Amino acid sequence: MAAARACEAGGLSPGAGLKDAEAQAEAAFADMINTTVDVTGESLGSDALEELALGGTMDAKSKGGKSGSLLDDVVGLFGALSKGAHIVKQKGGRV
Repeated sequence: MAAARACEAGGLSPGAGLKDAEAQAEAAFADMINTTVDVTGESLGSDALEELALGGTMDAKSKGGKSGSLLDDVVGLFGALSKGAHIVKQKGGRV
């Protein structure tokens, strides 16, 4: 939270100049929390901040679910599509 506030005070993007991508991502997440607090005028106690911090992380099971090959990716894609996921083409042509 402090790194995000420091970047904001310096007119920088959240996480600018931090040592690694994880620290930058955490600062960006903290910036979203800081912005919400600023806009709503709420104050967050340490328990609420801890709960929000945990909400911004992926559990080990989610991080460990890497596919093994292109075939596994294709099977996963069709599995997701069969369960209702859909692919949308945006106005700029991106899928």
